[in-house]
Amino acid sequence: MDKNITTFIFDCFKVFLTPPLSAWYAKNISNTGHSDPDFVNIVRESDLGNLSEDAFLDYLLSHPWIKSTKQEILDEIDQFCILDRQLVEVAQKLKSKGYKIALLSNANNSIFNRKVYKDYPEFKELFDKIVISSEVKMLKPDPEIYLYTLDFIDSKPEEAIFVDDNIHNVEAAEQLGIKSFVYTDVQSFIQYLENERLL
Repeated sequence: MDKNITTFIFDCFKVFLTPPLSAWYAKNISNTGHSDPDFVNIVRESDLGNLSEDAFLDYLLSHPWIKSTKQEILDEIDQFCILDRQLVEVAQKLKSKGYKIALLSNANNSIFNRKVYKDYPEFKELFDKIVISSEVKMLKPDPEIYLYTLDFIDSKPEEAIFVDDNIHNVEAAEQLGIKSFVYTDVQSFIQYLENERLL
């Protein structure tokens, strides 16, 4: 057991929540035989807070085969956003043991305000601090967003464990001296915590 660990910093999508935008894209673009080479850059601008939700929806509706209204698109995106309550229970146990719990997400804050906090109030209550890229104008794997999060939760790199499904984000954290775990599923994460005697 590493007694220096005081803090867990979690990614959000593909960890706590299913990634709704990816699911929407698969259903409405890639699975329909279409492609959109600009989609990744548009999402990046949205995640940086440089593109409003309304402008993002306008972009989606610029695809001629998408006939939905803006509200229908939002409703469909939100339906794909599902919370892993088992992981919430694990994080609650970590919090009850005295660890600080933070969220660090590349996302536009609109989905949190519109969907996540409304439908899953226990999610917001779980975290001591929440950092969303669109609010701070930085994205993982920029080192500055990790340092910002650490400062925000008053922790040092060597005191934290970063949990993310993206290997590039994990590697960036490790370059800063943050111990990290590549997340795939809740059971392997529980096993990791037990092996490290953190849970």
